[in-house]
Amino acid sequence: MDQVKQILKKQKVDGWLLYDFESSNHIARSFLKLGDAHISRRIFYWIPAEGEPTLLISEIESHLLDDLPGNKRTYVSTRDLQDSLEEILHHSRCICMEYSPDGAIPYLSKVDAGTLEMVRACDVSVISSAFLLQEITSTMTDEQISSHVRAADNLQLIVNDAWSFIAKHRGPVYERDVSDFILDELKRKNMVTEGRPICAVGRNSSSPHYSPVNEGAAIGKDDWVLIDLWGREASEGAIFADITRMGCGREPTEKEKLVFNTVRDAQKEAIEFVMQRYEAGEIVKGFEVDEIAREHIKEVGLGQYFTHRTGHNIHTRLHGHGAHLDGFETVDDRPLIPRTCFSVEPGIYIPSEFGVRLETDVLIDGSGNISVTGGLQESLAKIK
Repeated sequence: MDQVKQILKKQKVDGWLLYDFESSNHIARSFLKLGDAHISRRIFYWIPAEGEPTLLISEIESHLLDDLPGNKRTYVSTRDLQDSLEEILHHSRCICMEYSPDGAIPYLSKVDAGTLEMVRACDVSVISSAFLLQEITSTMTDEQISSHVRAADNLQLIVNDAWSFIAKHRGPVYERDVSDFILDELKRKNMVTEGRPICAVGRNSSSPHYSPVNEGAAIGKDDWVLIDLWGREASEGAIFADITRMGCGREPTEKEKLVFNTVRDAQKEAIEFVMQRYEAGEIVKGFEVDEIAREHIKEVGLGQYFTHRTGHNIHTRLHGHGAHLDGFETVDDRPLIPRTCFSVEPGIYIPSEFGVRLETDVLIDGSGNISVTGGLQESLAKIK
């Protein structure tokens, strides 16, 4: 709570108003540690920059959430709810909520338009809580940073073993076989994941989020293969790592070489841009990094085939709540801050032919030092 108040004061915001109705705001529920608490009516929790927090909850459910710090206030009707909000916010002018102007960052848009109208009727301006959420939900402790580095190291070992598994497998090997192998290796290393890793062969690699039907396609000795895997240690609070690698069982064609090299160089330029900005003591925002990678691919004439953001925040969830490298699917103008981690994964996907995605992770430590934790793939892995 003290950290929240310090950030609010620094940004000259009067307070943070958390709102939830029927689990519509998982950010608020996570921060308040509501867990599986069944709350059927609207709740507000006001954290002022100065003073005690206040919980506003229906009289019907007034027996709930006694462990939250601060005062508790109840309401019985919509009019009573509105009056109570007006009294709680009476001395405030600018507050923040889980709201994103123009829906620019939909991951943070958890408060519906009607509720915003009700709050603004209390004669306050509402700004996005994005500046606050990144610092309190996406930064890592020293141990969490170490857990991420270990996870990234393990993923690189696993993907190398996956190439060997494909090459040495006797009889037909299918995409799902490779996915199962990776899952077994993650379990053996006491790691957990979200969903299944991706193994996409040939034209299947032109689908960014490919998922096989049944066992998937068979992998031949000359095939083009994309492997995307992610995982974290099983311990509580451990941080994910996320990498994608490309392999081929033959000499690649000139077109395949061009696409691979273009994606590799776009990734390098994006990482170098972040490092240069930090070395100069300048702010770098998520959408700016996306623009660097995207512009490189456009210059080669392949921009139409880069159909997703350049990267995402990584935390205890694969896709964390921090700044994403995105000026394409959304416009993420949040800065990349110390003690956070994010993927850098440009891709080119040529429909019905093949695709290339190269993904690594970048860590900004507590001192602002930047390192690549997922390794860089300089050339295609040879599957033989």
